Amino acid sequence: MGAVMRFLLLALLGLPLAAAPAAAQPACSGTLTAQNNLAGVCSKSAARDNLELGSVATQDADAIAVTGGTATGLTGLGMTSTGAFYGASGTTAERPTATAGGLRFNSTTGFPEYSNGSLWTSFGTGGTVTSVAAGAGMDFSTITATGSVAASANTLTTAIAFIIDGGGSAITTGVKGDIEIPFACTITAARLLADQSGSIVVDIWKDTYANFPPTDADSITASAPPTISSATKSEDTTLTGWTTSITAGNILRFNVDSVTSIQRVTVSLTCLKS
Repeated sequence: MGAVMRFLLLALLGLPLAAAPAAAQPACSGTLTAQNNLAGVCSKSAARDNLELGSVATQDADAIAVTGGTATGLTGLGMTSTGAFYGASGTTAERPTATAGGLRFNSTTGFPEYSNGSLWTSFGTGGTVTSVAAGAGMDFSTITATGSVAASANTLTTAIAFIIDGGGSAITTGVKGDIEIPFACTITAARLLADQSGSIVVDIWKDTYANFPPTDADSITASAPPTISSATKSEDTTLTGWTTSITAGNILRFNVDSVTSIQRVTVSLTCLKS
């Protein structure tokens, strides 16, 4: 068709007399081959975007950074370097819902913590005590608020007391009775408390339940038995030569070696429980 005829035909049809030239497109030649590992693609960045690989595909194998997202289905995670593994970190207020197996660093407490599915507990702190009830060996009131409990050696100090009573008359010599000690302890002092001024010497014998009764050969006071000399009381905190250790279940027997005037006396042994 001649140029004139083409012009007339386009005019009659109301078509544009000339079209704008198409934008230049990048030339892409050759064939994608397996042995070239797709090196022949025209735009590698566009290809990565189409495959949704993001920046991971261009990072070094020994320095991969993943931002956001969640990795699931992993059966293991190993580290062979001498560096550190950095996990989730946040304040106490930023804790997520407790899910069993959760691990994070608490920037408020300064400790790592884990979740058992119902609460978060810090490593190395043993958790938080929220209540303490008085029980065996505890002589303080129940604590119902978070805090600390302080105990001193005084809470382990006790006394073993034995009363010798003459029934209105002067005490006589001889064996006056036995008591079982149900706890292990160490005697730290011995005291005698009399009803009136006088003198008395009380020896103490110790033996096991299996070997009951104790005898004079089982004395624990050596040459320094509790003694009142023309007074109403005496105290011995030195206990020279004494066998001060008592085993739970031991039997103590009290024997009056000599006495003058005193009708009633209390033998008190201060002990520190083991």
